[in-house]
Amino acid sequence: MRLRKNRKGIAGVYEDIIALILVVLSLTIFFYTVGNVYNTYYESARNSRLTEQTSQLLGTVRSYDKLLGTGTYTGEPVEGRYSLIKLKTMTNDVVKSDIRPSSNCQYSVTIVDKEDQTNSWIYGYEVPKNVVIRSMSTAVVIMINDLEYHVGVLRVQMWYA
Repeated sequence: MRLRKNRKGIAGVYEDIIALILVVLSLTIFFYTVGNVYNTYYESARNSRLTEQTSQLLGTVRSYDKLLGTGTYTGEPVEGRYSLIKLKTMTNDVVKSDIRPSSNCQYSVTIVDKEDQTNSWIYGYEVPKNVVIRSMSTAVVIMINDLEYHVGVLRVQMWYA
């Protein structure tokens, strides 16, 4: 500021309005930017947790004893090998009560026989629209009988309720 007689400008009090507008505008931009950065970080962390939980659920379903077929030599359940008989007799209520995610997420599990498209099974909840969904898939084996096996796909979808 230039030195003036009596420290009063020609415009008086109105000279300080420009400085006040600049300060208010700068603070508004700063807080808006901080809010956006926080929101981006929060969404990124939430999406990362959802991806991690979907991966854990995929592992849980791959080793779900009530659907697994037994090994040829050991008679023990084999991870990733599903029995056709168990798939046909399993109910959605049993799967929902046995498989519960650790947080407030809901899920949908789909098993599709790639060699016989009429064989597909869906367990869990109905997938809603307009939500963020994480989906993971893996190959599985569907044991038709002791000598016949089909290739299948296990797809797990998960979202926040």
